[in-house]
Amino acid sequence: TKVLPKISKREKEVLDLIVKEHTTQEIANKIFISLKTVESHRGNLLAKLNARNTAGLVRITMENKLLD
Repeated sequence: TKVLPKISKREKEVLDLIVKEHTTQEIANKIFISLKTVESHRGNLLAKLNARNTAGLVRITMENKLLD
């Protein structure tokens, strides 16, 4: 099994909303953070999970059941 990096509570929230197809703007509004912060979390998640794009993030999330 792959060892997955630690994902913060906030990153998990953002990831959950990404998986639910929310836009960056919707995520920002929903959890009361700036667009820049959402983008920063998304960037951190891409790096941590070694994903190339949002589709990869969703795939890796599902394969590894990161949001259970």
